[in-house]
Amino acid sequence: MQKKTHAEYLQDVSYYDITILGKYEGALKPIKARCDKCGHIWHPIANNLVQGHGCKKCFAKTVKDRHSVGRANKGLTQKQESARVKS
Repeated sequence: MQKKTHAEYLQDVSYYDITILGKYEGALKPIKARCDKCGHIWHPIANNLVQGHGCKKCFAKTVKDRHSVGRANKGLTQKQESARVKS
């Protein structure tokens, strides 16, 4: 199997809200990237972006927001929800 070119790699990740700042050196090599939503810069494994793994900061915020909505729908504060989960 032939290694992708940098241009081919950029095409593969163009569907996501990510700007590639580094040079593609192979599927299993880290590459510098920036999230277009929050501006976070990180160095993921290149193939992880192709597989759809994106910004961990945005993902963490999404999960946190979902939990907050769930608590609000139940009428619980974060402290009450934590106590409920522990018991």
